[in-house]
Amino acid sequence: MNDDLIKYNDDETVNVPFGRVAEWYISKHPLLKNIKLKCQSRKKTPELVKENIITVDRVEGAVNYIEWRTNKGETKSTNRIDDIVHLTPMGEEYVKEIEAGKRKDRLCWSWTMYCTGGNSCQRKCGNIGSCKENCANRNFPNNIKNSHNMHLCKVRVISESKLSWLKTSKPLRIKIIGSHLSANALNTHIPNSSKLNLTREIWDKIILNRRSNYKTAKEIKMTLLAPYNGANEETLWNVLNDQCEICNDTKLRGFIKRDDRRLKENPESWTILHYLVTEILKLKGYVLYYQQPDPLAPEDHPDHYYQLTLSNDLWLKNGQKFGNFCIGLDGTYDLNNDHVPILTVIVENNTGCATPLAFSLSNKENNWTIRLAIQANIPCSRSECNHEWYYQDLPSGKGFERISNCANIQLWNPLAMIDKHRPSRIAIQSLLRGSILCWFHIMKTIGENFRNGIFLGQFIIH
Repeated sequence: MNDDLIKYNDDETVNVPFGRVAEWYISKHPLLKNIKLKCQSRKKTPELVKENIITVDRVEGAVNYIEWRTNKGETKSTNRIDDIVHLTPMGEEYVKEIEAGKRKDRLCWSWTMYCTGGNSCQRKCGNIGSCKENCANRNFPNNIKNSHNMHLCKVRVISESKLSWLKTSKPLRIKIIGSHLSANALNTHIPNSSKLNLTREIWDKIILNRRSNYKTAKEIKMTLLAPYNGANEETLWNVLNDQCEICNDTKLRGFIKRDDRRLKENPESWTILHYLVTEILKLKGYVLYYQQPDPLAPEDHPDHYYQLTLSNDLWLKNGQKFGNFCIGLDGTYDLNNDHVPILTVIVENNTGCATPLAFSLSNKENNWTIRLAIQANIPCSRSECNHEWYYQDLPSGKGFERISNCANIQLWNPLAMIDKHRPSRIAIQSLLRGSILCWFHIMKTIGENFRNGIFLGQFIIH
């Protein structure tokens, strides 16, 4: 991380940009090495979001958070130190009034993080490792009144930002106060966190490697160690000792196991994928069709199911060049941890090799979820055309679809080569010219029918 991104102030505070830099600075501070930090509720931010003065965005690549809907229908999620605050147009006007002296400046971020304590931390009551006999917290479980009680150590990490600071390059101010031990203490503070203490950036990498590539703990560990190839022994020892970027195999396997269980127990949230679709892939034009499920819709209606189709301009151009006669469709359940069906659509290019046309994901494979959003996005063959496209919301209000302005200029209606999956055949009948069995299944069917004494005379499915 570039140290130029950190501004050191005379009052022992620092100013940093929103995002990864904030956590990097905290994790590298000498007082906080190998220290487990907890946090209280982030103040001031929610009320300004409700007033439409600011918005809070996730840093790119952030996936380790929980999102839920309240009884009022509001979407909320867990806070992260690397969240990014932006001014809305109304907020821009508000700041102009602050600069003109018409309004007072307001805090838009106020957050306190604190050391969770340990056997070598001095508590607020003065004792080290345990409470005094006359301490009010002594009779509480773990000597704390509640999960946010800061009695076990005096170290605090205070971060704050004001509306007027959001116009600067380093709007987040961080101050670290207190100490694990008093200056006259005879004991030595020995930081030793037994819990998983990785940075959120590393958590994100682990989750993405696990959920997208289904990597094992050993493979993920190799990915995390890759940046340190060629590092000397001292550097490796420091990294392993800090436990912020690398952890031992037991902790890593435990984290992966918990995350797998969380996914299995909450299959409907799909928080990470929703964020990737709406905040990253849609902006690049890769999403052809996206629909969140409507549990109130009947099971024999497409709105009842989750549907996502992805492609890009190069693949769609290949579809226009090589996919006019025939495309290939096949589904599999083995590409992800949840065994979610992935439908692959391919075409054969002029070299005789298969090239992808699109990928489709759904929460159940049937004739209602096999939706080919490709037809509305196959570009025309005119060289002077810019092949412009736009997004429009679905009638259900549960998603959106991409539409190409020139897709209807020429007919794109190929045959689809499929296996014997009946829902694929039913779905394709109303979408494309028709379907044919792939050669493997033709030969397999011939063999089965010859063994049964039946001659198969036609393989084309109308």
